[in-house]
Amino acid sequence: MPDAPIRIKRELEAIADPAYRAFQAKLVPTVDTERILGVRTPAIRAYAKRLVRERADDIRAHQAALRDTTAL
Repeated sequence: MPDAPIRIKRELEAIADPAYRAFQAKLVPTVDTERILGVRTPAIRAYAKRLVRERADDIRAHQAALRDTTAL
Protein backbone atom coordinates (compact mmCIF):
# COMPACT_ATOMS: atom_id res chain seq x y z
CA MET A 1 0.00 0.00 0.00
CA PRO A 2 2.89 2.46 -0.35
CA ASP A 3 1.11 4.25 -3.17
CA ALA A 4 -2.11 4.73 -1.16
CA PRO A 5 -1.32 8.30 -0.02
CA ILE A 6 -0.51 9.31 -3.59
CA ARG A 7 -3.68 7.68 -4.90
CA ILE A 8 -5.81 9.38 -2.23
CA LYS A 9 -4.30 12.78 -3.02
CA ARG A 10 -4.96 12.30 -6.74
CA GLU A 11 -8.56 11.32 -6.06
CA LEU A 12 -9.06 14.38 -3.87
CA GLU A 13 -7.52 16.59 -6.55
CA ALA A 14 -9.99 15.09 -9.04
CA ILE A 15 -12.99 16.21 -6.96
CA ALA A 16 -11.51 19.61 -6.07
CA ASP A 17 -13.23 22.82 -7.12
CA PRO A 18 -10.75 25.49 -8.32
CA ALA A 19 -13.14 28.32 -7.45
CA TYR A 20 -13.55 26.97 -3.92
CA ARG A 21 -9.77 26.62 -3.65
CA ALA A 22 -9.36 30.30 -4.51
CA PHE A 23 -12.00 31.22 -1.94
CA GLN A 24 -10.32 29.13 0.78
CA ALA A 25 -6.93 30.62 -0.06
CA LYS A 26 -8.31 34.09 0.69
CA LEU A 27 -9.46 32.89 4.13
CA VAL A 28 -6.01 31.62 5.09
CA PRO A 29 -3.53 33.93 3.37
CA THR A 30 -0.59 32.58 5.39
CA VAL A 31 -0.97 29.10 3.90
CA ASP A 32 0.69 28.39 0.56
CA THR A 33 -2.02 28.10 -2.11
CA GLU A 34 -0.42 24.91 -3.43
CA ARG A 35 -1.32 23.17 -0.16
CA ILE A 36 -5.04 23.93 -0.52
CA LEU A 37 -7.07 21.46 -2.58
CA GLY A 38 -10.46 23.16 -2.49
CA VAL A 39 -12.65 20.10 -1.95
CA ARG A 40 -16.13 21.02 -0.79
CA THR A 41 -17.41 19.44 2.43
CA PRO A 42 -20.23 17.33 0.90
CA ALA A 43 -17.82 15.93 -1.68
CA ILE A 44 -15.15 15.06 0.86
CA ARG A 45 -17.71 13.45 3.18
CA ALA A 46 -19.01 11.25 0.36
CA TYR A 47 -15.44 10.37 -0.62
CA ALA A 48 -14.53 9.51 3.00
CA LYS A 49 -17.56 7.23 3.38
CA ARG A 50 -16.68 5.43 0.16
CA LEU A 51 -13.05 5.12 1.22
CA VAL A 52 -13.97 3.62 4.60
CA ARG A 53 -16.30 1.08 2.98
CA GLU A 54 -14.05 0.05 0.11
CA ARG A 55 -10.42 0.69 1.07
CA ALA A 56 -9.77 0.68 4.82
CA ASP A 57 -6.18 -0.47 4.24
CA ASP A 58 -5.51 2.64 2.15
CA ILE A 59 -6.74 4.80 5.01
CA ARG A 60 -4.32 3.18 7.44
CA ALA A 61 -1.44 3.60 4.98
CA HIS A 62 -2.33 7.26 4.43
CA GLN A 63 -2.51 7.93 8.17
CA ALA A 64 0.87 6.28 8.67
CA ALA A 65 2.37 8.44 5.94
CA LEU A 66 0.92 11.56 7.57
CA ARG A 67 2.39 10.58 10.93
CA ASP A 68 5.78 10.05 9.30
CA THR A 69 5.78 13.48 7.66
CA THR A 70 4.56 15.40 10.72
CA ALA A 71 6.72 13.71 13.37
CA LEU A 72 9.37 15.93 14.87
